[in-house]
Amino acid sequence: MLDLDLSTDEYKCYKNLCKDGRIRCVLVYKNGIKKTISFPKLLIEKHLGRELLPNEQVHHIDENLLNNDISNLVVIYRGEHQRQHSLGKHYIISAETCEKRSLIAKELWKKGVYSNRKHSVHSEEHKQHIREGVLRHYRNRV
Repeated sequence: MLDLDLSTDEYKCYKNLCKDGRIRCVLVYKNGIKKTISFPKLLIEKHLGRELLPNEQVHHIDENLLNNDISNLVVIYRGEHQRQHSLGKHYIISAETCEKRSLIAKELWKKGVYSNRKHSVHSEEHKQHIREGVLRHYRNRV
């Protein structure tokens, strides 16, 4: 994959291998401007013949970030991409993170971002989630 030349008339493409094995590309335009982009993103843009929209991301179908074969890459919306990667995963949340989230939620509540109906429906569930995250955090510290 590293030997694939992705340079165009607009820019010269230099590929760098990161410590984690992923490839990043530095595009040097004729006017001297440099832009860093992920190799899979550049591949999919070349394949589609257009730049990705801000809400589009590249997803590796087999979830192997080192498999940059074009048949393994698909364009997916940002929210869906996050959902795909979080399915079935349970993250341990630190007490500090829970406290920050709680403070942010309180501020948003004061500013009227939450409606009464929506807030009351999720309130107890949210509190339980915070409690569980804090308990997990302290159990794992011992």
